Amino acid sequence: MRKENEKELSGKVALVTGGSRGIGAGIALALGGAGAKVIVNYFEHKEQAEQVVRQITESGGEAVSFGADVSEGEQVESILSFVASHYGGVDILINNAGIHQHLTIDKLTFEDWDRVVNVDLDSAFLLTKGVLPYMKKRGWGRIVNMSSLSGFAGTKVECHYAATKAGLIGFTKAVALEVASFGITVNAISPGSVETDMLDIKTEEDRKRRVAPIPVGRIGQPEDIAHATLFLVSPKASFITGETIHVNGGQGLY
Repeated sequence: MRKENEKELSGKVALVTGGSRGIGAGIALALGGAGAKVIVNYFEHKEQAEQVVRQITESGGEAVSFGADVSEGEQVESILSFVASHYGGVDILINNAGIHQHLTIDKLTFEDWDRVVNVDLDSAFLLTKGVLPYMKKRGWGRIVNMSSLSGFAGTKVECHYAATKAGLIGFTKAVALEVASFGITVNAISPGSVETDMLDIKTEEDRKRRVAPIPVGRIGQPEDIAHATLFLVSPKASFITGETIHVNGGQGLY
């Protein structure tokens, strides 16, 4: 039983990839607010990652930023080595790092395809494989993979992105089956339209176009995804594994 005033994730170590902006930043802030020690991974956006760290620490939490391209095996090893030496290992892994390109298949090169697959799918494999020994030893772990509505509904302009997001669903189910007996859950979240740099809303017409297919009548916010993530890594979700939670305001119902 938790002590009075003890936060739900106190003592847990959480690694959030792509944690410097958008959905990743929202998740990092939520985990820090729940008492987790948060490693905010970034690739290019160091200043934004450090701002997320400051927000967590100024609120009484503990966080640190770490720059690494999580699509590269050696850099994944470096971040896992850092976490092991400073925190003893990872309890909560959020595979959020991702990139995309608006390119139709006729304009898509293999290099384009390969880069998106590396960042959006390979990174989840590399990090999951890396953290599982610690989680198994502890007999507890939470892994959340960030999929997308595009992985279910497809998209007209980036088949490589849709393929990786669909791949994450199969990966989530398979790993969940492998590790359930160790007290580890593996789930996915499938966001719809969320107001981040990736959504690229420049005009009011852009906003209206994005809102039109969403039954609840608004674009999602990073906090919407963070709330769902916080639930999946909490004790309340200990009997949920291999599932995908759709957080899209009803957009996927059409």
